[in-house]
Amino acid sequence: MASAVVMTENDMPDVMYGWRVKALDSWLAARENGSGRLSMEEVKSLGHLDQYHYRGLKACDECASVLGLDSRSRVLDVGAGVGGPARYLAHTTGCEVVGVELQKQLVDAGDRLNQATGLSHLVSLVCGDMCNTPPSAYGAEYQFTHVISLLVILHIRDRAALFDKLQQSLVDGGVLFIEDMVLTPGAGAWTEEESELIHKTVGAAFIPSEQEYREHLEAAGFVDVAFLSLTDEWAPWAIERAVQYGKDEERQVASNGEAVFKDRMYFYNAVSRLFQSGKLGGSRVTARKPSEWERKLRQGLSSEAGIKLGKAEASIIEGASGCASAGHRDECAVPFPLAQHDNWQWHFYPRAETGGATAPGGEVFVAVRLWRSSSLSRAWAWIFDGERVHTVVEGDVAEAVSPRAGCLDMSVRDGASGGVYQVSVRDDFESEGVICVSKAGGGASVLEGRFN
Repeated sequence: MASAVVMTENDMPDVMYGWRVKALDSWLAARENGSGRLSMEEVKSLGHLDQYHYRGLKACDECASVLGLDSRSRVLDVGAGVGGPARYLAHTTGCEVVGVELQKQLVDAGDRLNQATGLSHLVSLVCGDMCNTPPSAYGAEYQFTHVISLLVILHIRDRAALFDKLQQSLVDGGVLFIEDMVLTPGAGAWTEEESELIHKTVGAAFIPSEQEYREHLEAAGFVDVAFLSLTDEWAPWAIERAVQYGKDEERQVASNGEAVFKDRMYFYNAVSRLFQSGKLGGSRVTARKPSEWERKLRQGLSSEAGIKLGKAEASIIEGASGCASAGHRDECAVPFPLAQHDNWQWHFYPRAETGGATAPGGEVFVAVRLWRSSSLSRAWAWIFDGERVHTVVEGDVAEAVSPRAGCLDMSVRDGASGGVYQVSVRDDFESEGVICVSKAGGGASVLEGRFN
């Protein structure tokens, strides 16, 4: 995978932006009437001179629809360019938008368009590095309901600092919406030539896989991270763009000069080649900042991680037949699953050896329960330490099997964290009893105990 590099304003490829500002200035000089006003219909005709991302106004419409933007929404646009998406969203939904942009020439051009369209009361642009700009500079003292970023995050190296800042800028429950370049599933390492194109021509600091993207966002505290692949739209479009631009050489040279044409042709061909490699893709990424109470719940659940229990001297199995005594093991050995329903419970009283909020040596009560019917299959595992109940996992059962009587293996999707846990209980009286709750896929145990 390509190594990351530090990007500054001076590092950003001028081929992507310089010619656009010059073309925009010429367009404005020819279009502004005596009052200096422009209609949004005129501005929408600017296309890629106003919208610096793939799919133009279509992407903006989808953003507004997915997020449900309206006049109550306060949106932070990261890498706002000349403010094209910000103006369009404000115009179509009535939302308020603050755009943060690294390059001053783009901010100045955007301010001119905001004034000309009469949208300065809803759209403001701030020149600065999102990772280092004080929140007061872009109005984060009142926080935002939404953060958007369209084809920009790839240029920012310090992703940890960026995502921390974005998370802090959102209200509780606020939503993040990103369109960005990603590695396609199973992509191999960049060749030396591809790496050169990624870093120096495209100006990308880092192209992550979707899994790496998820990990970066979750490390910053975001939840409900989801992806929608855009590769099937982006790749053909980028490849065709290079073809069509090459065919339009005569007009492009007449409009912008031969040097600009050659620079842009090289850039478009580079992006086309990267998409054709099959390694470069695009994705829409959405995520959410949890509420204060949700964060406390997650912290509480996480505090229980790694609880290890000492041996318990007794255990109880309650099968669907209602038998509750360990001495009646023959009558209690209920095969799984029953035709109608199962209600299995394990209760025991060990002492905690390590972990969680339970002090080592303290006696605890542990319960594991499975309830299954024709329409419902749900499992619980919790601990009571004498003061409060600590839920280890609680959620729907994706799979449950019983290799033999008194033994049960379950795959449970936790309702609070969304994670999948493996719950195993062994109490077949042939060997030492065992209970173990661990994260699926070979993850660490969050509850472990043995009993006689």
